[in-house]
Amino acid sequence: MILNTIGDRLRLTTFGESHGVAIGGVLDGFPSRFKIDFERVSEELSARAPQMEGETMRREDDEVEWLSGIMDGVTLGTPIAFVVRNKKHEPGDYKELEHVYRPSHADLSYQQRYGIRDYRGGGRASGRETVARVIAGALALQWLETQGVSIKVDIVEAGEVSHGDSIGGKVRCLVNGVKAGIGNPVFGKIHAELASAVLSIPACHGFEYGSGLSLPGSEYNDQMRMENGRIKYLSNNSGGVLGGITTGEDIYFTAVFKPTPSIQIPQQTINDKGENVTITIKGRHDRSVVRRASVVVRSMVALTIMNYYL
Repeated sequence: MILNTIGDRLRLTTFGESHGVAIGGVLDGFPSRFKIDFERVSEELSARAPQMEGETMRREDDEVEWLSGIMDGVTLGTPIAFVVRNKKHEPGDYKELEHVYRPSHADLSYQQRYGIRDYRGGGRASGRETVARVIAGALALQWLETQGVSIKVDIVEAGEVSHGDSIGGKVRCLVNGVKAGIGNPVFGKIHAELASAVLSIPACHGFEYGSGLSLPGSEYNDQMRMENGRIKYLSNNSGGVLGGITTGEDIYFTAVFKPTPSIQIPQQTINDKGENVTITIKGRHDRSVVRRASVVVRSMVALTIMNYYL
């Protein structure tokens, strides 16, 4: 079982912890002779970075060091390896949590799985891990544009919360330009692969593609007509996918993100001695991850769709 790799023709393997030395990745299978726009990569990373009030005060430069696979800005067809150094990591902020399991974090589940955990901001379970996804996704986005594919995201937060609390929200994604006939039955359905990729993002708890699931079949079904020798769908409630294969219509879905579990309100939990304790989490945390997560959604969708195109 491969735990840190996604894709088969286009394979991304990520590594690094939130407060470790660096975050990085290896992207294998990317086509050769493709001119990379590095400024576009920086723009995607900037979009993921905290910018607004209520977002984490951890401000990383996120400068990419390209280690292999690119020469003079052009891909070689060999593995593209890259790292981003963690310069603003402050593991001391988490020292008081070394022996305490934070509610709704992966602290306890990682301990149960591995017998050890990185208490410094959650390690691999932290949203910091998504930096590598955004870098690789930025390359995939550029390549897909040459195929006429575009990916847009829209953010819907659930509302306001009191000071010290957090909130969840939704990311709506629209993919335009994907040709018909992409996807495989029965276990290679494109919407299933998209769901798997998006649900792998930290804090993502839901995925729904298409629309009108509460409608009767007479209203939900996407009826068809022939116009000028071409198939025309009269609606697109299926979200551009039927039988796990693209129809040529727009693909769209909604991803749901839970409230950030790190809040400045007392919570009941346990420690590694099995004792009941109360904690109030301090440090640099997002009130909501939805805006920043939307960039990661776009990246994961780009990597998934490009994997089908190759």
